[in-house]
Amino acid sequence: MNSSDVVSRVERLNAAFHREELRAVRMMARSALAVIACIVPWITIENGLPAAFFLYAILAALLLLLFATRHLLARDVERRWPWYVFIATTAILVTVAFIANNPLQSTELPIAYRLGLGNQAYLFLIIVLSAFSFSPRIVAWAGTCCAGVWVLATLYALTRPDSLPPLTNADAMGMTSEHLAALAGDPRRVDIGESIRHVLAMLGVTAITALCVGQARRFVVGQVEAEDRRSNLARYFSPDLVEELAEGDARILGPSSHEVVIVFIDIVGFTRMVESWKPEAVLDLLRGYHGTIAPIVFRHGGTIDKYIGDGIMVTFGTLVAGSDDAANAMRCAQAILTGVDHWNEDRTSDGMVRVVVSIGVHTGPVVSGNVGGSDRLEYTVIGDAVNVASRIERLTRRLNTPLLASNAVVERIEDTSMYDLVRIDAQALPGRSAPIDVWAQANPTSPA
Repeated sequence: MNSSDVVSRVERLNAAFHREELRAVRMMARSALAVIACIVPWITIENGLPAAFFLYAILAALLLLLFATRHLLARDVERRWPWYVFIATTAILVTVAFIANNPLQSTELPIAYRLGLGNQAYLFLIIVLSAFSFSPRIVAWAGTCCAGVWVLATLYALTRPDSLPPLTNADAMGMTSEHLAALAGDPRRVDIGESIRHVLAMLGVTAITALCVGQARRFVVGQVEAEDRRSNLARYFSPDLVEELAEGDARILGPSSHEVVIVFIDIVGFTRMVESWKPEAVLDLLRGYHGTIAPIVFRHGGTIDKYIGDGIMVTFGTLVAGSDDAANAMRCAQAILTGVDHWNEDRTSDGMVRVVVSIGVHTGPVVSGNVGGSDRLEYTVIGDAVNVASRIERLTRRLNTPLLASNAVVERIEDTSMYDLVRIDAQALPGRSAPIDVWAQANPTSPA
């Protein structure tokens, strides 16, 4: 896979994550409207008027901020700063709403008392909601903002003249438990230990949420990459090999030199047959032809190296040579002839012409690896054995047989009796000085 493919895939994944972010913000906006509609009556009952107007204003500011964030992300989903601004501002507004004195309220409660009412739970909600950004960094930012705001609120409470400092061990010396409990329970006293525990809990939740978001993102990316590899490999390799390659080391597809069995399949007289056909009809023929042969190849453990118009190049032992490669190739070749016969029965019943195929099989050393330009690569095998296999397939026309295999292939098969082969000696091949011995199928299952 080249660098441009990797970049384009990363861009597509990021775009998909950004689209989900925008959907999440839209969902949050709709949910916020519903939540506000539910809590406004409660705020009114609990605080009364006009004190409730202060909280109304904060809710309106939060809602306005949320819709502004949604609008900015909709205009450019790759923007990140709206998330940072939204989270930081929301943390500040939520803290102000529950910690600061309500200017419209006649009675004032000590800020230290408000600090201990448990309203920091709303800051935890901000951290969790930041997971909708699908970004560990934004989750970390949310946790940092919430913890930082709570620290500032605690420090502000300590500086207030109506606040009492936390009790120390020295203060507790000589006190009775009743006296100590009364002092510690004073609503004006700031509990530093409790604030520290809240901050540590926020940071812990932040770390866990960020790790979960990062893991989920890596899992999605990994699954997409694996499926991408599977879909690419499935066009050439058998299903069991696809799974092994997709889950294994990609270096297995690197350059190597070893022996493979090459099978060439071709439609006899294809050019003359389709010269007057419409392009759509030609494509329909090729799709049916490829769709008939590909499953047979994969079922026998073969690899489709390439489609060459009406020709198909198949290899066995492409990645790792095996002792049964030659036998598998011959079984595959005969299964193809049978499969094409069955396909022809369906074609002729629909009034279409029969298709005649020829097959050549050879084995020999090749070099395998990716070839092509930087923007398009193809995994293939190259070598003299490929040329010989192609010429053996062409030889089927002259010998009037649908299947020919070189002597090198037959020698690698332990039991040749099941193939019903007849040896034909000393056949000349174009471009080669020395003739070769070939084997033909004695009782063809497909007409030549």
